[in-house]
Amino acid sequence: MGDEEVVAFVRALQEIVTNTLRHADARGLRVDVDFGGTGTVMSAVDDGSGVCAPAFGNGLRGLSERFEVLGGGLTVDGSRGFRVTARVPAS
Repeated sequence: MGDEEVVAFVRALQEIVTNTLRHADARGLRVDVDFGGTGTVMSAVDDGSGVCAPAFGNGLRGLSERFEVLGGGLTVDGSRGFRVTARVPAS
């Protein structure tokens, strides 16, 4: 994994932790990183209130754009807590 990918994951983690503390009303946050043969995936989920229709604010929108430039992507799911999944393909 190159420097750009590492920076993208660090920025994603910063945004996820910030959003969890500010908005989630959560007691916990779990972060998993998988270094598979097809790429790297980071998944973070909190146990907070979630949201039915997650909207991308400036932070998540910027992260999504950053991961798309790297050939990957960012998805969110607010159905049970709030989950953010970031992916980059193997280089």
